[in-house]
Amino acid sequence: MLSKEDVKALRMAKKICLYCKHGEAEIVAENGNTTTSIKCRNLSHFKNGYNYGFGWIPSAQVSRHWKTIVSLIKPGDVLGIEFDQDAFRNGYCEKADLHHDICNLIVYRKNKELVFLVDTSVCPDNQARMIQKI
Repeated sequence: MLSKEDVKALRMAKKICLYCKHGEAEIVAENGNTTTSIKCRNLSHFKNGYNYGFGWIPSAQVSRHWKTIVSLIKPGDVLGIEFDQDAFRNGYCEKADLHHDICNLIVYRKNKELVFLVDTSVCPDNQARMIQKI
């Protein structure tokens, strides 16, 4: 559950990193000298031995998308991170031997669920891929 300090850290962050690793999920908000780690629900869809997801917003203070998300979150909300491996399969990526992975941030508030796409990646299965085997 988000505290007032967590919400402030997310709003003030210069860089946001979202991780899912071995069943654990967290957001790391970096603001110059301050780093805040926030545990989240892990809602990821990994398969075939993949077990690590990494998404990020490198310039959070100028990202209209991130600024919209943090303007809506409140203390008491619960956050979830969902990495979806090969989320969009349309035949084109498969023909080009590419993978389209996504990272969603889910905000749970009472009986509501708000879902935000925060990162997406299209690339071959290499070290640059959003979802990895580690």
